[in-house]
Amino acid sequence: MTGYDMLVRKLLAGIAALAIVLTGLTVTASATAGEWGDALPVPGLAALNLGNYVDVFSVSCTSPGNCSAVGRYNDGSAQQGFLVDRVGGAWQQAVPVPGLGALDVGRNSAVREVSCSSDGNCSAVGNYNDGSGLASAFVVDRVGGVWQNAVPIPGVAALAIGQYGLASSVSCTSDGNCSALGQYMDGSSNFQLFVVDRVAGVWQDAIPVPGLIALNQNGQAESGGISCSSDGNCSAGGSYSATSGNQGFVVDRVSGVWQTAAPIPGLEALNVANVAAVNDLSCSSTGNCSAVGKFRNGSGDQGFVVDRVAGVWQSAIAAPGLASLGTRGEVWALSCPLDGDCSAVGIAVVGDLFAVTIDRIGGVWQSAQAIPGLADLGPASGVSGISCWNALNCSMTGSYNPGSGYEGFVVDRVGGVWQSAAPIAGLAGLNTGHDAQGTSISCAAGGACSVGGNFESGGGRQGFVVDRQLPPEPTTTTTSPSLDPTVPVFTG
Repeated sequence: MTGYDMLVRKLLAGIAALAIVLTGLTVTASATAGEWGDALPVPGLAALNLGNYVDVFSVSCTSPGNCSAVGRYNDGSAQQGFLVDRVGGAWQQAVPVPGLGALDVGRNSAVREVSCSSDGNCSAVGNYNDGSGLASAFVVDRVGGVWQNAVPIPGVAALAIGQYGLASSVSCTSDGNCSALGQYMDGSSNFQLFVVDRVAGVWQDAIPVPGLIALNQNGQAESGGISCSSDGNCSAGGSYSATSGNQGFVVDRVSGVWQTAAPIPGLEALNVANVAAVNDLSCSSTGNCSAVGKFRNGSGDQGFVVDRVAGVWQSAIAAPGLASLGTRGEVWALSCPLDGDCSAVGIAVVGDLFAVTIDRIGGVWQSAQAIPGLADLGPASGVSGISCWNALNCSMTGSYNPGSGYEGFVVDRVGGVWQSAAPIAGLAGLNTGHDAQGTSISCAAGGACSVGGNFESGGGRQGFVVDRQLPPEPTTTTTSPSLDPTVPVFTG
């Protein structure tokens, strides 16, 4: 190497060193991952819950630290609906549903589900008693962070000649645009289902699910759930009672128009004992969804999965591997963050119930597996909900029995691998009556999740929330520029 080459090499090294010195930027990454915090009683709910009975039914989160949860409490004489919000990471005080008392003259109400489209903007649905013997459906909207007054869902009273209506499921895609599913009793005392849409902030009239009345020959339709992927595009499902028994159905909303309900392809062939139902649906984009539920064969209840691909529902299949885990089983809930990628949860039965998970990867459903570590917590377990924030990362919640009653658990899927189930931190200290469970879970971007549930204490049945925090953002430190005297200077 010539002297000139050596000089050039030193010069280049010096320039690189000088750039580092002048930039003076040091990045320090956090060594801790997001972790579940301790469960806490829903703030303010105990003061409302004079009758000591709470159900936390649903949680919906839109961004880290911002969620809403709903359910019901007993005020000492009747069940009443409540709302509670998490704002900027802090759970606020639970409140009765504004305006619901004026509707609920018969004093029997509950908020069944909530769906939030952005921070401070949600819709929740439920039921109330108007005092004349009519149980009916209501909706309440949160607009700009403020819950409005509950109102009857338009058109349900005209359908519910049999004096019964209930809204059970809602899905919102953008502020002011949602769809909901519910049940009503017609003039012939048949249970039918309705759908209703919120368009640009205005709830339209509820309509019977198109085509379902013709399928529901024995008048016992039940709702399973609804999921919307974009404004005007949704799928809903449930069950109907035909002369051949209970069968599962799906119905799609396409570009704002509800299509005709149809039996799930292939399900009747599985359902030889004629007891089938859709338990949950999840849509990842327009025309791409999955649904889960149960059917019955000669061995008892079994779980199924079915997918909608590019707008077409495929044939239902028995949940892969579930029958090999137990004599009976069922798939309860699922979450699909991307087309072809979902995670579902359910149960298998071998003497006791135990919780299982089933993942869809690249469009293919994998074999069901027992949730890792859950058997170590107790011989019996069940699962209530699951939420995924991307194709490889999810969280779920449920309950397990260590032998002395029920406790709540959470378990996370990280990078595509399910971790070991863990008891919900802090819940055992609240749950002195040994009857707790996580009932609903929702995860925002990055894995900021919240769980709602119930526990039993000396004061009766109460509600709790628990949150999974995001890790701290990486920190940056800037040092003052300085010249290192050892940096060579080229003089020519």
